[in-house]
Amino acid sequence: MRPLALTAILFLTAALLACGGGQKTAPTDRQAQAPDTIPARTMDEAMQNMPDDDAHAGLRSGGMGMGGMMGGTMNRSIHLDDAIAASWKAVRVRVENLDTGTKETVTVPLGKATPLGDTGLTITAEVFVPDFVMDENGITSRSADPDNPAARVTITEEGQPEFTGWLFASMPDIHPFPHEHYRVTLVDGIPAK
Repeated sequence: MRPLALTAILFLTAALLACGGGQKTAPTDRQAQAPDTIPARTMDEAMQNMPDDDAHAGLRSGGMGMGGMMGGTMNRSIHLDDAIAASWKAVRVRVENLDTGTKETVTVPLGKATPLGDTGLTITAEVFVPDFVMDENGITSRSADPDNPAARVTITEEGQPEFTGWLFASMPDIHPFPHEHYRVTLVDGIPAK
């Protein structure tokens, strides 16, 4: 498993455990001693309710903790080297019909709204980052190699905005496109040459 994926899973698990994970179970002895613990319904709410102690500092700080990965106060501006940005012309996404199980791969030119078959969905890939990393300075690529491919996309349904966010090829369950009938995942980037 890639180090970033493992780190993301560990921090998400720690964050969910810290806020109660939304489970409806009897409180443990530790929870009984902390009556101010409030279960969170969203990651933003979990980040706001996180205890202000050393054990949770990494999650709140916006380093590689879930505060940055899951929408905390991390700087989200994108800083790509011009040569890296110019190296990619499109992305490939896979569209799965969750009702029938059929799958289709669609090529999406960067910056161009592209219909996803007959789903009623349209996707625009705003930017492709071949080796995604996020820190306090924003989002960038560690290299020109597609070691952690990600694409910032906007998906609309019948012209109405549905989703704007990141799709990760190696971690499709991080920030997935929420739809009851279709799953859209990033396959890879298509080089310009």
